[in-house]
Amino acid sequence: VKWVKADGSQIQNDNKKYQISASNGVYTLTVKQIQQKDIGDYAIMASNPGGTNKAGFNIALHGKNFLKKNSPFWA
Repeated sequence: VKWVKADGSQIQNDNKKYQISASNGVYTLTVKQIQQKDIGDYAIMASNPGGTNKAGFNIALHGKNFLKKNSPFWA
């Protein structure tokens, strides 16, 4: 089983940005601290001697950006 981005590059389990886990036949990709650059199409691909299967999904961001720059202050 491997996870890929739309450009075909394989996602590596680096425990910083991406965490990949598998338990009892359930495979999970966690994308930490999603940013604008993370939006787009992804896929999971599974292969065995009988062939390969692929399922795709899309990550999208919706809503307002609540990040704001703090004003400088002095104490």
